[in-house]
Amino acid sequence: MSKSKLDHSDARSDARLKQFAEIDRKTAPEGSHPAAKAAHRQTLDRKGSKRAEEFARIERGKEA
Repeated sequence: MSKSKLDHSDARSDARLKQFAEIDRKTAPEGSHPAAKAAHRQTLDRKGSKRAEEFARIERGKEA
């Protein structure tokens, strides 16, 4: 029984993947948009997690 087309490696797609990965490595830190960099630097809002915790507690039926 022979392998399907999906089981075979395509040399062209491997080469393209390597090229895209190389470009990404070279340009990713400098090429990121300033808004994306700022979003990564923001601290997490802890109020939202407390609120979700309270909703989960109520959902489980534990009052007070």
